[in-house]
Amino acid sequence: IVAPYLAQTFDWVRSAGVSQPVTCGIWLGNWSEENLTDWQRVQLDNSDIISLHWYSNLESTKKSVELLRRFDRPLLCTEYM
Repeated sequence: IVAPYLAQTFDWVRSAGVSQPVTCGIWLGNWSEENLTDWQRVQLDNSDIISLHWYSNLESTKKSVELLRRFDRPLLCTEYM
């Protein structure tokens, strides 16, 4: 249900002619290619900057960041515990 509305939201934001980068923070799941959900795919394909929330140990955080590097965009960890 979420993916089509999220895609529309990215379209609406871009149609407004924004000058700042657009992002939708990703926070759940295993971000390997074969495990992405439809809505995660929309998030990652449409964000200018990939922002993430992560609530695990450092080793797990490093692995998750490595999975996101393939999108070749700036990465921001906006929440970490």
